[in-house]
Amino acid sequence: MAKYVKTVIAFEPDPVSYQSLNERTCHLNNVRTENKAAGVEDKVVSLFRMTQRENLQSSQGSIGNTVVASSSSTNHAESTVQVTQIDFIRYLQSLNEDIGVLKIDIEGAETELLEHLFARIDLVDRINFIFVETHERSNPSHKSRLSKLRQMSNQFSNTRINFDWY
Repeated sequence: MAKYVKTVIAFEPDPVSYQSLNERTCHLNNVRTENKAAGVEDKVVSLFRMTQRENLQSSQGSIGNTVVASSSSTNHAESTVQVTQIDFIRYLQSLNEDIGVLKIDIEGAETELLEHLFARIDLVDRINFIFVETHERSNPSHKSRLSKLRQMSNQFSNTRINFDWY
């Protein structure tokens, strides 16, 4: 992505994944990284880090690490670390510029974030594309909320939203 855009800002709450992200992007002048979780308020949260076996099965590193406490996350967590979460809506507002692409993959926390974002039409209108992985298969309780968000997304004429990014 860094080849094609002015600036990339990447949030990664997991300390191990964050270190890897920095090592892989430190030579790119237009990439900024934040060792924080994106959420709807400023606070310290627990990050449930999945077992090595689950991560190896995914073949994609830290996939499955989540700040969403559930029976699945707590049962399968190898460890839990405390991480800083920021109010991502306030962060977007502070950018004071249009956003080309917003990719949201926050392992189950995206429903709440989208609900807060969609309440701010002024912010959504500043984003050209939103790609989100919804995790409704792993969190069926979010299905009705996500269905409502999909319907709400039709009101945004300036923003294309893909809820099925995987």
